[in-house]
Amino acid sequence: MQFLSQYQIHSTLHEGMETIIYRGKSPTHPETTVLKILKAEYPTLDAITRIEHESVVRQN
Repeated sequence: MQFLSQYQIHSTLHEGMETIIYRGKSPTHPETTVLKILKAEYPTLDAITRIEHESVVRQN
């Protein structure tokens, strides 16, 4: 089983050109979580801004 920060990764849902989407679980929450991670070791400001915008849109 893989770990990413405090998340236990259960599966890879999708792998694109710039991102990987995982299904995982946090030890502090019983629900399954979806994590979208940038693949680049040093992502561009544009890529970071796009991920932040997607996160805000999802929360609303």
